[in-house]
Amino acid sequence: MKRRNFAKTLSALILCFAMLFGLLSVSASAYSKEFVSETHDVFKSTSATLAPGVEQYINYAYAKDGNQMVYYVTVADISRDDVVVQTSYKDQYRNKVLGMSKLTEQVASANEYYSDPASPQFISEYYNVVAGVNASFYNMTTGQPMGITYIDGVSFGTASYDNFFAILKDGNAVIDYRANEKNYTGDRAIMQAAGGSQWLVRDGKDVTASASGSYNTDRHCRTSVGITAEGKVVFMVLDGRQEPFSCGGSMHEIAQIMLEAGCVAAINLDGGGSTTYVAKQEGEDSVSIVNRPSDGSERSISAGLIVASTAAPSDAFDRAALTPEHEFITINAKTAISAKGISPSGTAAEIPADAVLKLADESFGTIENGIFVPTKTGDAVIQMVYNGKTVGETTVHIVVPDEIAFTSTALATPYGKSSEIGLTLTYGEFGYAVAFDAADIEFSLSDGKFG
Repeated sequence: MKRRNFAKTLSALILCFAMLFGLLSVSASAYSKEFVSETHDVFKSTSATLAPGVEQYINYAYAKDGNQMVYYVTVADISRDDVVVQTSYKDQYRNKVLGMSKLTEQVASANEYYSDPASPQFISEYYNVVAGVNASFYNMTTGQPMGITYIDGVSFGTASYDNFFAILKDGNAVIDYRANEKNYTGDRAIMQAAGGSQWLVRDGKDVTASASGSYNTDRHCRTSVGITAEGKVVFMVLDGRQEPFSCGGSMHEIAQIMLEAGCVAAINLDGGGSTTYVAKQEGEDSVSIVNRPSDGSERSISAGLIVASTAAPSDAFDRAALTPEHEFITINAKTAISAKGISPSGTAAEIPADAVLKLADESFGTIENGIFVPTKTGDAVIQMVYNGKTVGETTVHIVVPDEIAFTSTALATPYGKSSEIGLTLTYGEFGYAVAFDAADIEFSLSDGKFG
C-alpha cells in the first residue's frame, strides 16, 4: 500500500514516526474448516450462541479479486424442542390483510402473538425470536409475497417462483419445487414457507453454473436459506453495494458460502435493499439490526424467516462476551476490555466477582483493571477465566500502521494561539483504524521560527 506524501498535505509539518514493530498475522477461524471455497477466503470469523441450539457466525472474507465480503450466518438446530423456525409477516397475517412492515416490527409482533396463552397459535410463554432475515420477493405496492408462502399452515403467496423453503408439520425442513407442493399432506403438511428464485445448492453440489443474466452473475446484497445434512436450518445474509466494506456476491459466490456452512440444499431469497439480518446478541434482551442494509436503514418488507427459542430464561452466569475498545492498536497504546455476562439461554447475567481477565500468552503485555497494554506485535488473545475455566475470549491485533495521515490538510491558527493537530492511523487494505499512544508520535516544524 502506498503511503501518503505528507509534504503535499501539510508542508508546514514533518511527521517522524519511530517505533519498531513486527507484522500482524490475522488468523481465520471459519466454522467449516474442511470446505475450500472456489470464490473466497475467510480471514476473520466470530461466533456466538444466540440461544441453545442457535449459533451465529460473522465472517470477513477476501473474494478472489481481492474485494472484501462480509456475511452473517445463523444455524438453527430444529431437532431441538426449544428451537422454532417460522415465516414472519406484518402482524403475522393473522387478520389476513396484506402489507409491508420492517423485520424488527415483524419480530415484535411474533413475540407478542406466540407467547400469549390466549393466542390461537400460542407456542410458549418463553417464545423469543433470536434471529431473522428478509425472505420473499414481493409486490412492492400490495406487499403480497411472490412464490409459495405459508404462515401457520395458511397459504397467501403466488405461483411466481418454482422453488420454496418450508417447515413441515412434523418439524422437518425441506427445499423443493413448486410442482411438488401438492405432495405435502398429513404430518408432512406445509406450515411455514417462503419462495426463492434460484437453487444454489442441490444434493450437496453448487448448481449455479447455468445461472445467467446480470441479476445472477453481478454482485448484489443477498439473502439465502439452506438445510444441512443433519437437518439444521441455515440463514445467510451478505452485505453488498458498500465497497470497500463489502462488495456483495453473485449466485455462484453465495452458493459457495452455503456449502461452507454445510448446506446440502439452498435457495436464493430476495436481496438488494431488502437484505436484512436481525439478531438478539448474546447478553441482550431484544433483537437489533446486525448487518448494514444497503439503503442505509431498515426497509419495510413482505415475508421474512425467523428463528425463536422457547428455552426458559435464566440469570445464572454461563459465559462472557468480551469486546476490546480498539481491535487494532500499536505497541504501548492501551485498550479497555469490556465484558458482558451471558446466561445459558443467551440473556444477560451478572459476571461473578472472582472472574478474572488474563492473557493467553503473557508475553504480549499486561492487563490490569480491564486495561490491556501490549509490548509486542501480533494477535493477543484475552480471556476471562472463572473457576479455572475459560468462559470468554477476544483478540486484539497489535500492528504497525500502514498509513499515518493528518485529519486536516491545513491549519489556520491566530498569532499567540494554539491548534490541535489530528492524526489517523490505519492498517490493512481496508483501512482498519488503529489506536495509538500520542507519546510515540514526534512532530517538528520545517521552520522553527513559526512556533
